[in-house]
Amino acid sequence: EFSFSEKEQPKLSQSSTGKWKKDSNNKKCVVLPLHTLKKSVVNSYFKEAIKTFNNFDMNGNLFLIKQNLSKNEIKVTIMLSDGFGGKLVGEIAKWFLMDVREFLKNKIQLSEEIFDIVSKSSKLINSKDSEVLDSKKYLDSRILSFYQQKYKFGYFPPTDFSSVYSESNIKTLMKIGVLYKKDYRFDSNFKHHSIIFPIIDDFGYAVGLIARTIKDQYCKDNNISKYKYSQFKKSFVLYGLNFAKEAIRLKKSAILVEGQFDRIACDYAGQHNVVAMGGSSLCYFQLYLLKKYGAKKIYLLTDNDVPGEKANNRIIKKFGEFQDFERLAFSNEYHDIDEYVKLNKSNESIFDNI
Repeated sequence: EFSFSEKEQPKLSQSSTGKWKKDSNNKKCVVLPLHTLKKSVVNSYFKEAIKTFNNFDMNGNLFLIKQNLSKNEIKVTIMLSDGFGGKLVGEIAKWFLMDVREFLKNKIQLSEEIFDIVSKSSKLINSKDSEVLDSKKYLDSRILSFYQQKYKFGYFPPTDFSSVYSESNIKTLMKIGVLYKKDYRFDSNFKHHSIIFPIIDDFGYAVGLIARTIKDQYCKDNNISKYKYSQFKKSFVLYGLNFAKEAIRLKKSAILVEGQFDRIACDYAGQHNVVAMGGSSLCYFQLYLLKKYGAKKIYLLTDNDVPGEKANNRIIKKFGEFQDFERLAFSNEYHDIDEYVKLNKSNESIFDNI
């Protein structure tokens, strides 16, 4: 958000970071990177933007939500994509004298570190190490080998991290909240979750890690979630969009599922315009991402249970005023689309007519 006035400076919220600059007209402005803003703040802007989608350019790189002109104040809200937007980003950055190089440098560096961690974890899960066998067996029972490699699955050890990861890797794991120091040694937030894979944004940058347990009953008995996440803003990404965006453009539609494994199941069922929320909630920025890549229609394919039905109702109630949704249903004998894809023996598929 850029807000500048000749007479007074707008106040920055404590949760945001920004730098005061001056534009070519010597007006004060503040630069606030998207990822420093609270979810509620981002949603309020994207709600208005999505309702008036003509404000987006054809690449989704920039939009102008509102412009209020008075004698002393101009308020403009502009969003730039995190990727390399070519001349457009360069010109806007020059216009506001922004230095985006440091932001991109940090983003790329974090992505490279996460991919390096994942690469080492992937090698480990394919090793013959005895402690890895149960995790590998579980993963083989859920996902075909080709898709394990495509989605970069790996094994995360419960201890002895320095034997697998470099010092730089460990610093990154601490930075993103996976490792922490306890009694002069490292401990892990993934201690019960041995299978990991990266969360990748629509430009191909790794922004975080997801961990999955193989001890479902233990976690259920101890009120531990089946999935754990490193520190990143879930509401700013959709799992699988980096693979799905071209299919979304081609079909002008997207299919929305709950879990990451659901997205992968749809992939090997031949349905490629599918993204996962990583839960049962959709936010305005995620809807923007789908519209950015040309989704005129969105199909809801949530889990076959009461929470899944509530998720459908909640999404339609929240966004139905300005977005076309259609629910996809399958037999009650299947809990989710992952199970449906693997067990359905019928010649007909819910994907046939979309």
